Amino acid sequence: MNLPNQTSVTINGHNYSVRQSGNSVLVSFTNIPSDVEEFTKVYRDLLGKSEYTVPALIPMAMEIYARNPQEGEKCIATFCSFTAKSEMLRIIKDKFSHPNDPYCQRYLPAALLQGANNKNAYTPNRPYTVCIEHAVARKDEESDMYNGTFYQLQIRAEGWDTQERGVQVFKQFDAELYQVNGCPATYTSCKPIRGTWPGLE
Repeated sequence: MNLPNQTSVTINGHNYSVRQSGNSVLVSFTNIPSDVEEFTKVYRDLLGKSEYTVPALIPMAMEIYARNPQEGEKCIATFCSFTAKSEMLRIIKDKFSHPNDPYCQRYLPAALLQGANNKNAYTPNRPYTVCIEHAVARKDEESDMYNGTFYQLQIRAEGWDTQERGVQVFKQFDAELYQVNGCPATYTSCKPIRGTWPGLE
């Protein structure tokens, strides 16, 4: 399992850490990054260094977008391919823009965090934790055409009937950092909330 050499960083008083638990990688953090500068530093210094950790940026970026679309779009562009960025922005714009529409799910980023489900109003465990696994049914694939390798990962989360939320990660052969190349399962509608969502810090 390819994990970053560094296991934790502290930025603006917020702690981000990585650990392995069996066949899973757990990325934990005390707070959502404050802005695109902090987000970018987390990506470059820790979570972008492994295919097993870069998917943890998805709920962070979605939550930043929900708070500030301009900042969030920059965050998404930082770690996503152009195609993944375009597809994600198209969907989450609607998910977060119409609070009185049942289709709107402002709590969607929290649904990707451990402990959060519709019955507890998507209240995640603290510290916030994303559980990432290799997608057993699909193999990684090197591509000479794209000059890199595609990796098939999944985030395990309780907010959907199927807990495995697929994420495709890509890294060019000569690149230092990994990118998310596709993750539609992470922003498809989850189970409707029961109660009032408390928000994320």
